[in-house]
Amino acid sequence: MIHQYINNGYHIILDVNSGSVHVADPILYDAVAIAEPVIGEMEKPEKMSKETVATICEELTKKGISARRNRRNFVRYAGIN
Repeated sequence: MIHQYINNGYHIILDVNSGSVHVADPILYDAVAIAEPVIGEMEKPEKMSKETVATICEELTKKGISARRNRRNFVRYAGIN
């Protein structure tokens, strides 16, 4: 389960199951919001498929975020080579 919020300009992402707290840039913050319903709950960490990354990048572009310009960083966060 993921919770997200912005506090004092910080984009916070909480992974409730693992207890992890992440401070993310706005692009990753939006990408997680888009990816969570696409990916759903997972039992263990897995790399995202290229199709999932493409879907997320498309949705970011629709929101006016230049996913193409930031694709290299996003792909690195997603764990895709």
